Amino acid sequence: MSNLPDLLPRVPGPKLQPFTPTAHAPIQFIRALGNPGADSHVWEVIINNQPYALKMVMSASSQGPKKPASESFCPQLTSPHFYNGYIDPFNCECRAYGRLKEENREHLATPAHGYLLLRPDQELEITKLIVGPDHTPEEDARAQGGRIWNRHEEHRSLQIRAIVKDIAKGTDPFATADVPKMWSDLEALHAVGILVHDVHAYNYIGGKLIDFSRAWTTPHPGYVALDPDDVADEIVADPEGLNQAVEWGREQGWVDADVVVPEDLAKCAAGEGPNQYGTDPKLYNWLKWEGDPLVASKFIETQVVEL
Repeated sequence: MSNLPDLLPRVPGPKLQPFTPTAHAPIQFIRALGNPGADSHVWEVIINNQPYALKMVMSASSQGPKKPASESFCPQLTSPHFYNGYIDPFNCECRAYGRLKEENREHLATPAHGYLLLRPDQELEITKLIVGPDHTPEEDARAQGGRIWNRHEEHRSLQIRAIVKDIAKGTDPFATADVPKMWSDLEALHAVGILVHDVHAYNYIGGKLIDFSRAWTTPHPGYVALDPDDVADEIVADPEGLNQAVEWGREQGWVDADVVVPEDLAKCAAGEGPNQYGTDPKLYNWLKWEGDPLVASKFIETQVVEL
């Protein structure tokens, strides 16, 4: 039996490979990148003499769903394992980046190269860098009013999971020249079955998406569990979010005051695009990547509790 790490997550659909054959690597932590997010800490690191952005993802409890801001309710699922496979922020990122690799469309976002699992000594090192040298493992160090790795009882033995990405180029989220490409990239993501589900200005750097921690990548149980009208609302939230980001960019001076938003973006954001919301990500043919399409499809259907 092989002791090599699995591709993750362990549910039907796209997966991300480990960054190294063992999913472990020597890591030199350089500096924090941006502000800590709701579910991660991102640091510039050196691995094998190369600089990367390492997104270290906090644990998400399987006791209940973590809702995207636009979501009215989450699917009720039959098992915590299944919930974690499709809703957990780390697995959302793995699935989205796995799909981009399947489709050879990694240019649609800041590229990711695989995942790593931090060793206990590495977790202790980065925790001390984040919260200070007085941290001890027994204290489960706290920062900003909460445990920094968001561990629950079911995560007691879980290593910190991290995704190795390129360091995004630029400082501002985007500029005037980026807006048409941001829209075409978003539509291309939908075309390969990725609903970003969290489009806002600070999920971009230099006009490229840097975060998929809320993404629904087809197949996703939300499309089965939710009413079609609610699914449509979830999908139109992506162009709405981009349209709002451009307006915010005007206020911040990243975007010229007289910039013209692409007409189809404006229509989709207003619910007036094709099929009311542009390209439909749930229609993507994900089964073409499955060894046994029938088994994979049935698994998705049987894991969703009817509402």
